[in-house]
Amino acid sequence: MRDAVIAIGSSLTYGSKYALLDNICWTLSELDGKYEGCRYWSTRAIAQRTDLRHEHSVPRRVLIGLLLGEPAPSDEDVRRILDLCVGAVVTVEEDQALNAAGLRAKMPSEWDGQDVFARYRAAGVELVDTWQSLADRPAPLPRVRQSP
Repeated sequence: MRDAVIAIGSSLTYGSKYALLDNICWTLSELDGKYEGCRYWSTRAIAQRTDLRHEHSVPRRVLIGLLLGEPAPSDEDVRRILDLCVGAVVTVEEDQALNAAGLRAKMPSEWDGQDVFARYRAAGVELVDTWQSLADRPAPLPRVRQSP
């Protein structure tokens, strides 16, 4: 989150900011795993277990647009937007259904800015929270201590 705030407020070109924020969003969506460990899976992906895609529930393009659309975002503004960066595992066919619905890189027109699963509902993709309890959650990655 802090790196995103620094990148947004920097004198980097728009393209460099975009690339950094894209990488941050990609990394966050895969933090617990691209496939195994990813919290949200479609019911079809669970049954099929092959020909899968890691999806960004809110497309990175949308997230980056929100981040760069803030004139001087606070840490809380950036955290609120990055909290929308949730990964999901779907089948290739479900990924194609999202694309066919015109939702490859955008949210549905009625999106409230908060519901990270709106695209899937609009395309008829049913997601399951595979972490049935906190005990099912993977151990957190070690945090890097920042220098003063």
